[in-house]
Amino acid sequence: MVLRGLIYLLSLIDLRILYFLSDIIAFVLKHFIQYRRKIILENLYRSFPEKNENEIEQIAAAFYTNLSDLIVETIKMVSISKSELTRRCRFTNPEILNHYYDSQKSLIAVCGHFNNWELGGLALSAIAPHKVLGIYKPLTSSSWDGYFKKIRSRFGMHLVPMKSTTREVVKHKNLPTITTLIADQTPHRSEINYRTTFLNQDTAVFLGAEKLAKLTGYPVIYFSMHRIRRGYYEITILPVTENPVEETDYVITRKHLSLLENDIRQQPANWLWSHRRWKY
Repeated sequence: MVLRGLIYLLSLIDLRILYFLSDIIAFVLKHFIQYRRKIILENLYRSFPEKNENEIEQIAAAFYTNLSDLIVETIKMVSISKSELTRRCRFTNPEILNHYYDSQKSLIAVCGHFNNWELGGLALSAIAPHKVLGIYKPLTSSSWDGYFKKIRSRFGMHLVPMKSTTREVVKHKNLPTITTLIADQTPHRSEINYRTTFLNQDTAVFLGAEKLAKLTGYPVIYFSMHRIRRGYYEITILPVTENPVEETDYVITRKHLSLLENDIRQQPANWLWSHRRWKY
């Protein structure tokens, strides 16, 4: 309770001041803790063989700043107002969502651990006409899981544990929904059914978005999120497929991964390089 109280008090501070805290966190992570430095550098060297050592080190240094900004921005989510949220995290073409909603069509939306996906999800629930279903992996601690669910659902997002995805989507079949999935995680070894080339490496990938789209027939979109400047993001909605049932196997998966890779190559420091993405 004390820690949560401290988080709340910190969330009331202007983000411009919180970024001073972010700079300190980044410095400590990089120079003292050297947080997952080996994994980060290994991932970067393998993903960008065309880059030299100095370029890789620059990306790694910028990654620590991005990670620290992610931390303080997530703290800010505890109390951020809807007006500030939508000012800092702007959708460039929200009329696409309105078009589908007016036709009473549901959507499958895909994104990655890129820029501040947490802030993006909160902003989506603040502006979308649809009911937003956020698919997530519950935390081990039920107490902290409930705490973060409360933060993520502040503007109406309905959080759905991964294991309950199909049941919840079917349950809401008579209501226009946007089901959001983060599709760049590593599947468990026993769940690997498909591999493809992603960031120059043979990569095991989740097929959840594709399977759900083929099951429901819902169009698939991708959220392309870019940092414009510190604390400000733009999200552009890009089409993946209008008719998922007609797509051959794995095409949907390759399409949204290709869009994510393109985003990463544009802002390479802003992906979650500390994740052991290629462990098998």
